[in-house]
Amino acid sequence: MRRVLNRLDPYHPTFTLSNLPSAMPNYAVSGDVFLYDPYPLDKAVRGRAGVERIISGFRERAHMAGCPVWAAPQAFNWGIQELVRRGKKVKLSDYVEPTEDDIRSMALLCALDGAAGFCFFNFPFPWEDKVKKRYAELGMADYPEKLWKKIKAAGWALKSLEPCLTGTAEAFPVRIENRGKANTRACLWRSENGRKYLVIVGCGGGKSDALITVPGAAVLKSRFGHTVHLGNGIYRFRSEDLNSDILMDAGE
Repeated sequence: MRRVLNRLDPYHPTFTLSNLPSAMPNYAVSGDVFLYDPYPLDKAVRGRAGVERIISGFRERAHMAGCPVWAAPQAFNWGIQELVRRGKKVKLSDYVEPTEDDIRSMALLCALDGAAGFCFFNFPFPWEDKVKKRYAELGMADYPEKLWKKIKAAGWALKSLEPCLTGTAEAFPVRIENRGKANTRACLWRSENGRKYLVIVGCGGGKSDALITVPGAAVLKSRFGHTVHLGNGIYRFRSEDLNSDILMDAGE
């Protein structure tokens, strides 16, 4: 199919999307670029404990295909799906409402796993007239705009990493000493112009507390306030649950 489409229209790439790890890697090569869409935040009782496992499971199988990999991070509430789209009587309090930190952190976790592009997934599309009417009936007329602000904020965070994700930035390993219940992951990039970017994700399911040693004793500035510099290139990251930080050098 991919070859036929490429022959008929050689000027536009094709994208293949799947939320089934079992369909990979064979299904992935049906397009020029593969998008994987893990949606790990569902019932509140499960919280954020499975985020890293679910996202990394997609990544491992997707990259086996050898094609470029993008991510479609979750930017919706499963309870909204049931309540607004399907008309079921559910309690929204039984579901996780993704925060700005959640949406950003899931996207950054995908970036750490090698995703080079991002298309946030939200459904039902909140600006259809019938959907807007349903929100109004539920007393939630302002919900779509509130959610959109969170998605935009997460998008701007990724935009700041554009030199790392779309250029030829070098990635450097960092030493991570996990001290919290939840795992912490991190990567240091150096862009073509020499600026350094440190991305840290507390993977969720409990508190993250980690010491991260950056080579070269760089002094980097935290954007979201979850990381402090202890000196000599050592940083301490802490979060209560799923969360993340981006640190950049003084030139940014």
